[in-house]
Order: sequence, then C-alpha cells, then structure tokens
Amino acid sequence: MPWGATKKCLLVRRFDINPAGGRNHLLSMQSLLKADGYYNVGYRDLVDVIRHVSSQPGQDLHRLYRQMVFNVMIGNTDDHLKNFLMLHDEAGWRLSPAFDLTPNIGFNREHVLRIGLDNRPPNIGTLLAEAKHFGIKRRQQAVEIIDEVYEIVLEWPPIFRKYAVPAKDAENIGQDISQRLTNVKVFRPVKKTG
Repeated sequence: MPWGATKKCLLVRRFDINPAGGRNHLLSMQSLLKADGYYNVGYRDLVDVIRHVSSQPGQDLHRLYRQMVFNVMIGNTDDHLKNFLMLHDEAGWRLSPAFDLTPNIGFNREHVLRIGLDNRPPNIGTLLAEAKHFGIKRRQQAVEIIDEVYEIVLEWPPIFRKYAVPAKDAENIGQDISQRLTNVKVFRPVKKTG
C-alpha cells in the first residue's frame, strides 16, 4: 500500500501492561485447570479456580457471571479456557477484564464451556439456576444482573452505527442477537431495534 493511503486499524490498550510499562503475570484457566486437548468443563470449573486463586473472589465471581450472561446474549459460543485469564497485580490474582467477545452467528448454539449440567443452549431458567454457584444467593439479584446486561445488549444498533459496522454484517449479527435475547428475556419483550 502506498504511503499516505488510509486503512483502518484497531488499537487496543492491553490490560496486562502496568503503569511502569512492564507486564503483569497472566495465567489462563486452561493452565490452571490443567486442561489439554479436548476438555469437558464448564463455568462452574472456573468458579472453583476463582474461589481458590482470586484475592477478591466475590467480586470476580460476579464479574464472571455477568460475562457468562453477556456471552449467552451476544452468542459468543467460542468461550474456551484460553479466553479467561487470571491477572496478577499489586492486589494479587484477579479475573482479567473480558476479551475476545465475538458473536457466532446462527449455526453454533452450544458454548465451549458448559452452562449448567449439559451443553444445551442456555435459557433464562438456566442462567437463573446457575447464579447460586457464583455466590449470588438472591434470585432478584440474578434477575437484576441479567436485566442490566439485557438492556446493554439491546443497544447494539447505535453501537454498530457508531463504529461503522458494514450494513450486511450489522443486519446478520443484529438478527442473531435479537433472537438470542428472546431466549433470555426476563420481564419484558425484546424492543424493536433498528
């Protein structure tokens, strides 16, 4: 490409870089669970690791639950163990910020990590039942988290426009997200978006 030509690129601030410019240690859940090759684990296995490793397990478990709900709502079925990390900083080991959150349109409804006791596509009942394993004791608290994530995901159309997602991609991804939202709605129907 000639000098001066324009091309888009994505610059991402790395969460493992500390203020001094060095890198903080990271360990994947795959390493922590000693999972190799084909593995059959679920979000509950990540919960066990966080309980044993995290310096603030309560906060990290709630963050993991929120991320699981978000993955379900956008169709991020590529939620494998290398996409979950424990990050070490001056406070100790913590669940890293979420990353590599990509919708998988249409075909694949099964998540890499089990949600509940099987690999069936999760629904609102599954998400509510799983909350207790993440330290969320009150059903209403789980409903509030699901509802909050639901409201955020409903805002996909203006976000897609803001970041100039091509119209065909926005339509395909948007339809898939809207369909997934109908499977996890809590108290109100999916709003018409566009």
